[in-house]
Amino acid sequence: MAVAKCIPNCSRPDLRTDNAGLYWKLGEIQSGPYWVGLLYQSNFDLRWPEREAPAPKSRIYLNGRVIQCFTTSNPIMVAPGIWFAELQSASAEVLKAGDEIAVCSGVWPGGIGRLALYRKEPVRGAFRASTNFEGHFCYGNYTALGVNACALFVNTTGQPYSFITNETPRQVADSTQDLLMDKDGNAVAYCYLANPLPVPISVDYECLVRGHYLEIAGRDSGRLTLAPHSRSIREVKFVLTPDNPSYSIDAKISAVNPPDLGWPEAETVSFFPGLRQSIPWPDPFSFRSAIRLDLEKSMNDTHQRISLDGRKWEVALTTDLNPPMPFSDKLEFKPQPVPVHLLLSKIVPRPHGAYFRRSFELPPDATQRAYKLCISSVVDEATAYVNGQKVGNVRGNCAMLLTDITDAVKPGSNELVIVVGDIVAIMNPAYVTPESPTNSSSRYLDAPGVDGEWLIGLDHVWLESTPAV
Repeated sequence: MAVAKCIPNCSRPDLRTDNAGLYWKLGEIQSGPYWVGLLYQSNFDLRWPEREAPAPKSRIYLNGRVIQCFTTSNPIMVAPGIWFAELQSASAEVLKAGDEIAVCSGVWPGGIGRLALYRKEPVRGAFRASTNFEGHFCYGNYTALGVNACALFVNTTGQPYSFITNETPRQVADSTQDLLMDKDGNAVAYCYLANPLPVPISVDYECLVRGHYLEIAGRDSGRLTLAPHSRSIREVKFVLTPDNPSYSIDAKISAVNPPDLGWPEAETVSFFPGLRQSIPWPDPFSFRSAIRLDLEKSMNDTHQRISLDGRKWEVALTTDLNPPMPFSDKLEFKPQPVPVHLLLSKIVPRPHGAYFRRSFELPPDATQRAYKLCISSVVDEATAYVNGQKVGNVRGNCAMLLTDITDAVKPGSNELVIVVGDIVAIMNPAYVTPESPTNSSSRYLDAPGVDGEWLIGLDHVWLESTPAV
């Protein structure tokens, strides 16, 4: 069996996650049924280092088709604080020389011990999905490897802009001056094309860039062949116009005369004992990627939309049920991207509010324009201050805040502070014990209850601007 080689990465939060990993091409073996096992460090995930065997995010594939449905061995501690377990195929698979076994998504080379083939079924652990249906449910649509495209806007160094993924995934930039440009003055976006499958694939590809008003600003297309386990980068040039507060990029890829991968037509699953059903495999030969880039700085059009989402926010938590303004200089502010929902019940001492703050710039003609502050959703109460002046308040789960801030803003730098309170802070005081306040177990604001997994947070924040009347 050959040494493992790498599968290329082509990932983004909203794309297929199975594009990075390792693969083995089988050498001369006796054809027949084998169980497949992959020994891996089961607490390798840095987010949960205390777990002995967190739910495996990785999958084992045979010629691009998933064969492992969350079946594992029991974990074994091989050294203090280091645990290993074995991912296992759900059933015996008929293997032959030339077949390819891959492991993708979540297991890195440092966390892999060995790949093994067994003639007899290995010992199963307690963490085992009883049906393939559960495996499909946990994997989403990622039960098969496939060609894909990843379209992204990039900055002057070629790095993708930060992502906002609470709703429709999008990117945020300061202005068009931050975009990657060519020598002719055109902006440049990247489109990554990847083929994690073990065979070459010929594809038709098209990538369109549109302005905010859906006019086509740039296009790249063609027919090309993607080698096995390969990734290529296409440059998509587009023209900038001064009246666009955002741009979008949309990439499509589809195989031409796709090969037969030898997969069964469908996966047979058992929802309940005695009830079996066939579920077609996801299409591995076509994919679509789309994302929008919002510009923070105002543009020269009549109606301006200035995004305030992104990584320029800071947050400071407070246990006060009525957070004061101005806030204490003893508060500790930390970087916090917005949109965000913070889980308060895991924090000690238990906070009930938060101060979100950031600065934003307005142009010299700001005195000739009207401005509104918009927050698409707050949980559970928010009071907004611009340059220390209270400009608006809203309460209620997932309510929208929309308020005029024209009299509070000025040309140049402005400071925005949003004071957010949880459901306890806005409950009827008769139901709140000050020494140990707990929030409602329901979403009725005045209902008594017990503490739960409640949140505070902000969704999308932006400014709307029009010429002053």
